[in-house]
Amino acid sequence: LNTEQVDLVYQEILDRLKNDYEIIIEQKPVQQVIAIIGSTDIGRKKKHEELQKLFEVAKKDRRANELLKCLCGLSINAKLIFDEKTEEKVTICFNDFSYTDKISELMEQLTEEEYTLIEQLKSIYDYAVLAGTLKGYDYLSCARVELYEKHKKDLKLLKALYRKYKTEEEYNKMFRSNLEGTYSAYVNSLNS
Repeated sequence: LNTEQVDLVYQEILDRLKNDYEIIIEQKPVQQVIAIIGSTDIGRKKKHEELQKLFEVAKKDRRANELLKCLCGLSINAKLIFDEKTEEKVTICFNDFSYTDKISELMEQLTEEEYTLIEQLKSIYDYAVLAGTLKGYDYLSCARVELYEKHKKDLKLLKALYRKYKTEEEYNKMFRSNLEGTYSAYVNSLNS
């Protein structure tokens, strides 16, 4: 998906929620939604809280909250999105690696329209997670190179601090031993 496609899917979701399920969520820019879902600085529960604030969804609105939780990768009962009074349980968690294994089961438990909406939500979630990983780069390799360069710079600073304020023995323990809690144990390498 590209940004225009995501925006179209987002608009379609909002329209379907309003027309087919009577869930009215105030329209906000899709970029704000993507930024919250794709953030690597906050947890999934905090993302849900941020989306609640963004869309001005009350905690008592169970259906809208299940939808927002779903977008954040939290585990939900999908049937609650479509019918608040349902006793039936269809558990979905986009963050779960086994989600793709459960697709055939989901297709049996949900109507075609319901499943289509869930897949649209999943496409927004996937796009947001990828955007959060890429951090503005077009390719994953470029994003990883930036992370590597930041790590390299941070390591250089850490080593300089150890050289300045610690003894040689403490420096060697931190960077040349595989003891728990040391840098060498963290990177699983004794190279110096």
